[in-house]
Amino acid sequence: GQYAFMGDRGLTALTLPASLKRLEAGAFRGCSSLKQGVLNATTPPSLYSGVFKDCSSELKIYVPASVLQEYLDHEDWSIYAAQIVAQ
Repeated sequence: GQYAFMGDRGLTALTLPASLKRLEAGAFRGCSSLKQGVLNATTPPSLYSGVFKDCSSELKIYVPASVLQEYLDHEDWSIYAAQIVAQ
């Protein structure tokens, strides 16, 4: 939900299921140690405001290689294009 893990400085990595449909506002905001996120969804989930705001500058978001371009081009995810890589 909204702000679910906000400010959790102990969170360094996460894996989200293929069934994920959306990430709520600020879900991981301020998780300054978060360096790796694995998204298994083959359809880019809806992404609400500030989900990864103030996370580690080293954050990499891994997505299925077969849909990498869909994530890069998606209007919600394109703001993280520099951090999105194929798994």
